[in-house]
Amino acid sequence: MYSSMKITIFSCFYVVVITKVSAEYYCESAICDVTIEYCCGENKCCKKTVEVWYYWAVMLLVFIVLIIAACFYMKRLRNKYSSYSKLEQKFDEVITTQA
Repeated sequence: MYSSMKITIFSCFYVVVITKVSAEYYCESAICDVTIEYCCGENKCCKKTVEVWYYWAVMLLVFIVLIIAACFYMKRLRNKYSSYSKLEQKFDEVITTQA
């Protein structure tokens, strides 16, 4: 029972650790997926992360454009209603003049 358990643990260790370590070091043999990886370090494939940078740059640009549009809209509303004056309601005078 313990020997089968040791074999299972060792095989899991082998699959997870040894395969991962050996799988990263294959750049010279041209096994890297060139669409998502590039050769870096000593015979190691690294993933490209440029796409993440583009996503956040676009999101920041959209946010800035929305803020600028909101500011222009608020300025337009302020200019539109600045020529109007508030009407004063004098309820006390209306009530006293009718009585």
